[in-house]
Amino acid sequence: MDTVNITIGNTVEISVEVEELSDSPTEAKIEIYKTYSYATGLTDNVLTVQPSSISNGVISFLFDTDTLMSSPGTLYGRFFVLDSGRKINAYFKLKFKY
Repeated sequence: MDTVNITIGNTVEISVEVEELSDSPTEAKIEIYKTYSYATGLTDNVLTVQPSSISNGVISFLFDTDTLMSSPGTLYGRFFVLDSGRKINAYFKLKFKY
């Protein structure tokens, strides 16, 4: 699971490049969760982020950290896209620091 390092109080932009992605996928989102367990997966959703833009195979997401974390810690993310019947899931950690 890849880690994204984030400074608390900043706006975060995450851009994901997907090969052969149309400019209008059926669904695209990032979900952020409080907890991850190998047995149960991701639980306690705290935020779902819709794309700010989709162009030339790149999906960009913007969100503020103020609503997520006020002190250092870790949250867990899931990137999901559904495009022409093809589903992609990718999981990552969000590591917050000052």
